[in-house]
Parts: sequence; structure tokens; C-alpha cells
Amino acid sequence: MLSGAQYAKVMGVLLDKGVLPREDANPVLSGTMPVNAFGLDWVTSPHVTGADPWLLDREQLGGVGDERLGSPGYTTASGTTIEVQSIRHKDDKYELRARRVCVPVVVEPLAGVKITGTGL
Repeated sequence: MLSGAQYAKVMGVLLDKGVLPREDANPVLSGTMPVNAFGLDWVTSPHVTGADPWLLDREQLGGVGDERLGSPGYTTASGTTIEVQSIRHKDDKYELRARRVCVPVVVEPLAGVKITGTGL
């Protein structure tokens, strides 16, 4: 997991070293993500904090779970995780709201390691 600037640097290095395909299949030109090189998926996120990249085993780290907040006025259909609310105004108009609350679920905290000293 790399920050945007780190991802750009790594893609430049991979391109210069001839690791990435040329022309149409080049992910730098096509914008295709994630890029797979050396058996690793190289990804970026705007939510990366700090200056060091992370190496993650996404199969072991965890995933995303749904949370029901149960706020007054919101209801769900059976079998779904989407909460909806219908508000009727005095001028006979309706305001509809819908939400799906997702939360990260970490199953194995040791499935991620920070890589230090990269100079990225």
C-alpha cells in the first residue's frame, strides 16, 4: 500500500526497468489498477498515513463488514444492509435518505508490515 506520490515513483521505476508491458497494456498509460509486478499487486490509497509503504496480505488481513446503526426513523429490508428513511414534509413532498455503513474488520493484525528505509 503506497501513497499517491510513492505509487507514481514506483510505477516510474518499474517502467524504466522494463518490468511493465509496453504500449496498450501499459498500466501507466491505461490507468489500470492494481498493477501486478513481481507477484505483488501494487496499489495506492488516499488514506495512507505516514511516509513508509506497507506490505499487506489481503487474504489474511481482514475485510469490510456492515454495521446497522439503528437510528430512529431508519428501516431495513430483510436480507439487506441498506438503511432507508422516508420523511414527509408539510407541503406533501417526500425526502428519501439511504445509507450503508461499512466498517473495516481486521482478522489478523500481523498480516501487514510497515517497510522502512525505502527512500520513497
